[in-house]
Amino acid sequence: MTENELVALIRMQFIPGLGPVRARTLIALTGSPKAVFADKALPKGFQLPATLREHLYNPQYLERALRERDAMDKLGISGLPYTSPAYPQLLLECADYPLLLFSQGRIGFNAGGTALSVVGTRRMTAYGRMVCDSFISGLAPMDVQIISGFAYGVDICAHLKAAALGLETVACVAHGLDRVYPRAHQRYKDQILERGGFLSEFPMGTLPHPGLFRRRNRVIAGLTPATLVVESPEKGGSLITADLAFGYDRQVFAVPGRAGDPMSAGCNALVRSQKAELVTCPQQLAAAMQWTDARASTAPKPKTAKAFSFTEKEEKVWEVLSSGSPLHLDEIAIQCGLAISEAARVLFSMEWKGAVRAYPGNRFGKQA
Repeated sequence: MTENELVALIRMQFIPGLGPVRARTLIALTGSPKAVFADKALPKGFQLPATLREHLYNPQYLERALRERDAMDKLGISGLPYTSPAYPQLLLECADYPLLLFSQGRIGFNAGGTALSVVGTRRMTAYGRMVCDSFISGLAPMDVQIISGFAYGVDICAHLKAAALGLETVACVAHGLDRVYPRAHQRYKDQILERGGFLSEFPMGTLPHPGLFRRRNRVIAGLTPATLVVESPEKGGSLITADLAFGYDRQVFAVPGRAGDPMSAGCNALVRSQKAELVTCPQQLAAAMQWTDARASTAPKPKTAKAFSFTEKEEKVWEVLSSGSPLHLDEIAIQCGLAISEAARVLFSMEWKGAVRAYPGNRFGKQA
């Protein structure tokens, strides 16, 4: 992408009412970001709201984009357009992905490694800290990239633990990269930059406010194949991120807490609603994601049916599950010629034997 095309994308960030979906439509119609701003570039008959059309051709937004580009160079901030091979490919699978990401530091998204979004309450308890540290420590051998939101509580705990263990960590924020929020976390900025960096879809000068955090949360949810909710009350931003990840068909995990504990009510609700898989240790999460020790030279051989002493019905179910992808209970029952209640009993027996694992949504697959 040329410098002029990058400036055109930055310009789009400033135009009121021009979201990423509408902007991509305009780019597709005109052929390029720069062409969107050419006079009479839009096809005849294509209608835009009058106010938006006025904003689109207002030169003040070009002036702002040029100032933004100059300031980016001074602060070492890069612009990552959605057309770049370096743009996170998982995020492109989400319908509302940003046109442009601003980054600072050293971040690699498509190197083939593993990545996990870690979210939770700002009012983290001692239990939440223990869980967060334990999971990231346990996943460190898999060389997991840790994504979070740089907020108080679980977020900053996840970032700092990842950095201490030598893992790459990315702070995805809801403001421009010319500032640090919360201010108290200024002292952690260098640690994050040493082991990863900061990411935002918002241009410099953008102040954090409630309306931007949900937009930020969708990026956190979309960047990774899995999201872990460490600790959360019944309502909060981490549950919004979990819902978004679930909607993107990503794996969601939640750590349970004691019944009646308000700081675990959100995690327990996610498990109860089958939006998240319950995990109590990092090994369970790693097995679900099929992540292996990056330092291991050989992987364990998969178990065969003989190792489990299956009944005839269990062997049928095992054969059906051999496709690899988790299947819904109803589909398993149909393919095995079993009643749904009978299939459920067989699967429970196989789960007890350690051969099968249950997934959210009444789905089942072979145990890794």
